[in-house]
Amino acid sequence: MNARVCRSCGYNVLSSVVEACPQCGEPLPTALASSWPRVVPAIGLFVVAGAMAGKVALESPRIRPARPSPAASAAGGTASAPRPARSAPLDPAVAARIALLQRGDATHRVAAAKDLLETGDRRAVAPLVLAATRDPEADVRRLAVMALGRMGQRATLAPDDRDKAAAALRAALKDRVDGVRRTAAYALGAIRDAAAVDALVARLADPEVAYSASDALGRIGTPRAQQVLMAAYDRRDFGRMAGACAFYARRKPPAYEKVLLDLLHDRKDLAVAQDLILSRDPKLAEPARAWAGAQGFVLVTNAAAPEGVTWQSASAR
Repeated sequence: MNARVCRSCGYNVLSSVVEACPQCGEPLPTALASSWPRVVPAIGLFVVAGAMAGKVALESPRIRPARPSPAASAAGGTASAPRPARSAPLDPAVAARIALLQRGDATHRVAAAKDLLETGDRRAVAPLVLAATRDPEADVRRLAVMALGRMGQRATLAPDDRDKAAAALRAALKDRVDGVRRTAAYALGAIRDAAAVDALVARLADPEVAYSASDALGRIGTPRAQQVLMAAYDRRDFGRMAGACAFYARRKPPAYEKVLLDLLHDRKDLAVAQDLILSRDPKLAEPARAWAGAQGFVLVTNAAAPEGVTWQSASAR
């Protein structure tokens, strides 16, 4: 069996088309090398994609050669330390999407990034990081950012992978496209990335991202994040407060009922109304529900929605 071995992580890549290691994202050598002994046979998979112009054989699990134990080395023996646990075979469907994300045309890359939104396989982290920070298509970057945010919330994701995802999300806060920056801010709030606080504070001055940045700061809730949000509250800076309504409703600062309802009427935003309704504080929820009704909308239960609710036209009920 022949393979290209990633010099960075030791991953065996049987594909002759993939240019970057699916495990760590490092460029692969162009020459094939002999695989290490006892490599688990690769999963055969062929993906038909116009942009890929051929068949892509997928990767085998990573196996490293056993190292001799110190005692055996000193004695000149041949005993070796136990091999590390092998990774489970990569799901063929996930592997196909990763290959398309790396090699497909714009349409296929967007579709692959969208399909990877629900994956929990850590081997998708490195390709998604590259897509989130380097892909030329804004939709691919935005979807990759969203996928990393969802993966970062999984308790099963290893800390080093979560760190890689968070670093990519922080980098995406500087993206040239508003939608990518907004999605990155929401994702950083979802994973409670305390290291992102200063970068999110800087984005409060960005009118296109201020809402999602303040929402993220309210979710992260470090002392620095709370200090910045309370300073905005004291100034009645509605532009920087809007996304953090849930934070203010929990904290209940002086005159919070009047200030938050003034904020709702100033911003005229259903997202603000939703946060006030979901606070379950009658002093906020009932006036917010009445305001939404006057705009022709009602908040209804929707299990498929991220918050479990969605807005519906009152006339549709």
